[in-house]
Order: sequence, then structure tokens, then C-alpha cells
Amino acid sequence: VKSNIEKVKNKKQSSENDIQRIKNKIESLKEDIKGVRNKKETLNKDIESTRNKRETLKEDIESTRNKIKPVENDIERINIKIANAEEEKENIEAKVTALQQQLVYEQTPGTQFALFDAKEKLANKKQEIENLYLSINSLKRTLEDYNLQISSLERSIEDYNSQINSLERNIEDYNSQINSLERSIEDYNSSINSLEKGLEDYNIQINSLESQIGDYYAYINSLRASLEEIRPTEVVKKPTISEQPVKPKKKLNIVIGGVLGLFIGVFLAFGKEWWEKNRY
Repeated sequence: VKSNIEKVKNKKQSSENDIQRIKNKIESLKEDIKGVRNKKETLNKDIESTRNKRETLKEDIESTRNKIKPVENDIERINIKIANAEEEKENIEAKVTALQQQLVYEQTPGTQFALFDAKEKLANKKQEIENLYLSINSLKRTLEDYNLQISSLERSIEDYNSQINSLERNIEDYNSQINSLERSIEDYNSSINSLEKGLEDYNIQINSLESQIGDYYAYINSLRASLEEIRPTEVVKKPTISEQPVKPKKKLNIVIGGVLGLFIGVFLAFGKEWWEKNRY
């Protein structure tokens, strides 16, 4: 029985070691989950930062587009001015041509002055038209710059969208890792529960075996007491033969034999029970 108790205690110690080992694994997994969650939190912050940058770019695009409309209006307005100036230039050129033809027939100071004035107006009008074209070209270059800015900003937005998609995929991977680690923890907790139930069984077995040992010790003490009662009387002096012998006390012998038989039967019953429990 003591040997069986030692075996059960060894199994119990092994189970306790397994439980501690699994608990250590669980703590390690919890640390891993904590690390993954920290990475996930960092990614969420990166996503939020990237989204804010993207929104800023969208605002810049909208601001740039708002600048384009006034420039287009200015170009349209200048084109109208150019059309009017071209028409005025044609009228002045026609007037100059007419005055030049008139001078062929009439060389008067008034005609000469009118021709000089018309030529001066024509030169001014041509300069005005040239300046208007320069303004249009400058505005067109400004438009091109704005469109280039918008294209650059839109490409940056696409880059930010790609970054966000990549970060979100990483978050999905981290979520999968966390789910996997949590499932592992659940499995380990199940193992611990199973081992703890085994510990309870081992404790029950140990208590049962220790109870048997107590019963055996009590039985041994009982047998020792019985032996003390039936121990032969010590001979003090040499026996003497009675002149009138007494017959053997058959009833007393029968009682003693019954008591001994009862003790032997009880001992055999306990021995049989112990053998059956430890045979397998």
C-alpha cells in the first residue's frame, strides 16, 4: 500500500509539474498577445495618421481646384478683351489705309495729323493685344501648374490609400494571430482543468490508501492485543502432578478456538480485499 501511495504521489507531482509548465506557456502566450495588440495599436495609429494626411491632401486638391476657376474666368475675360481689341485694331487699320489713300490726293495737315494719330492708336492697340496674349499665356501656365499640383496630390492620395490597405491587411494578420493565440490558451486551460481533475483523483486515491493503512495498523494492534491475551503463562516452578487430576475444560478450548478462527477469518478477509484492489 505504501508503494502504491508513493506511485500515486509521483504521478501527482508529475501532473503538478505539467500544470506549472502549461501555466508558464499560457503566460508566455499572453505576453505574445500583448505584443501583437501593441503592434496592432501602432498600426491603427499609423492608419489614422495616414487618413488625416489623405484628408489634408483632399483639402489641398479642393483648394487648388477653387483657384483654377478664377484663373479660367480671367482667361475667358481676357479672350473677350482680345476679341474686342482685334476688332478695334481692324477698324484702326482700315482707317489708316483710308487715310493713306486720301493723302495721295490730298496732302493737308489735318489728314496727315489724322493719319499719324491713327497709326499711333494702331501701335498702342497692337501692344495692348500683345500684352493680353502674354497675360493669357501666363494664366495658362498657372493653370498647368495647378493641374500638375492636383495630379501630384492625387498620386499622393493613391499612395496613402495603398498604405492604408497594406496597414489594414497587417491588422487582419495580427487579428488572426491573436485569435490563434487565444485558441491555444483555451486549449491549455482545458489541459489544466483535465490535469487538476486528475490531481483530485490522485488525492482521493492517496486518502483511500492512507485510510487502508490506518485500518491495517488498527487491525495489527488488535491482533497484538489478542496475542497478549492468549500468550502462554510463564512457568514459575516445575509443575506437580495432582493426585486428583482435573479433566480438560473442553468448553474453554472451544471458545478460544472460535476467537482464533474469527481473527484469522477477519485477517484473511482484509488480505483478500487488499489483493483484489492491487492486483490490476
